[in-house]
Amino acid sequence: MKTAFLETSAVNRAIALGLDATAAHDCLARHGLRPVVGAHVVYELAATFLRPEQANVGKGLFRFVRDLDASFAPETGNLLAQEVLNLRTNAAVLPFLSDENQIATRLEVHRLAEGIFDGRAKAFIQGLEAEIGGEHPKMMKEYIEHVRRVRAKRRNSLPSLRQFEDVRDYFRDKAPEMIRAILHGQVTPAEAVDLSARLTSFPAIRATLASNLYLMYICIAHRAAPGDDKLDDYRHLIDASYCNVILSYDGKVRHAAPHIAPHLQLLAWEDLT
Repeated sequence: MKTAFLETSAVNRAIALGLDATAAHDCLARHGLRPVVGAHVVYELAATFLRPEQANVGKGLFRFVRDLDASFAPETGNLLAQEVLNLRTNAAVLPFLSDENQIATRLEVHRLAEGIFDGRAKAFIQGLEAEIGGEHPKMMKEYIEHVRRVRAKRRNSLPSLRQFEDVRDYFRDKAPEMIRAILHGQVTPAEAVDLSARLTSFPAIRATLASNLYLMYICIAHRAAPGDDKLDDYRHLIDASYCNVILSYDGKVRHAAPHIAPHLQLLAWEDLT
């Protein structure tokens, strides 16, 4: 059975449509799809509880996730670390949380579905926040500045870099260096070269590299720094990199998906019902 990653906006949309979680699960199953929810999605949904007046909204969101009976995907850093281990030892990448962590996550989802947002729940969410904050896709400012310097010197002889593909091709030789930066120097230069040559075998690293390049494309082509929310948007695409489908209503996610995770099929609930 194929897997369908539910991005945060898809959970919100399901609630807005009055979609029953069990019916949603059965609908996905009829299309040969198993639902997947990422750690970052759980974090974003749980942020609803930070505003006490939104507690009932938060309960509804987590009741949907609980009753959907989804599998949970790990945070981005976990996927990246697994791919590095796969490179070195050929160990299989496990795109879902271990049984122990699945149980722990399901327990917290159940508690949040009952509106229990106590110290334990806050500690759980803070743990996710720490993981997420430490692994944001990095904007490669030095390369953006490099393009600007070269453009200033070469003027009209430099390609305009108005399309994402232009930026991707321009920085192709820099890919190993960028991969090392993404992985915080945890791989050798030779390993980074190997990874860049075999990106299709490492979907999370490929999507993270593409996320960085897409952020650079926004900076270079539009001469504007992307907002922090874009980092979160693209994180969902990285976390979904081992899935077959992503359900999303976020225009930025849908626009970037063909460039960051081109294998993902973009769907909405309406496409399934």
